[in-house]
Amino acid sequence: MNNDGHVEDQCWASEQGYSCCQRCNVVLIEENGQKWGVENNQWCGIQDSVCEAEEDVCQSSDYGCCETCNQYYVDYTGRYGYENGQWCLVKNTC
Repeated sequence: MNNDGHVEDQCWASEQGYSCCQRCNVVLIEENGQKWGVENNQWCGIQDSVCEAEEDVCQSSDYGCCETCNQYYVDYTGRYGYENGQWCLVKNTC
């Protein structure tokens, strides 16, 4: 377990000397079914479970996920956009 409380030994990227992304990131490279992104200026492996959890948060909220990355409001609960006359949560991949 790392300092953030995440279990690193379940991370496929750790076998290659990298950590897994803490958030669902933009996929910069995909090879052999493995997706790579960048956090804190370091390469990291993107786990599907992290991205699925983000989608679950959007679906279980009163707002849903935004289709775009346009951000209009930020507070401690998240980043919000406004689309089709409704507020929505901006995904971490933006």
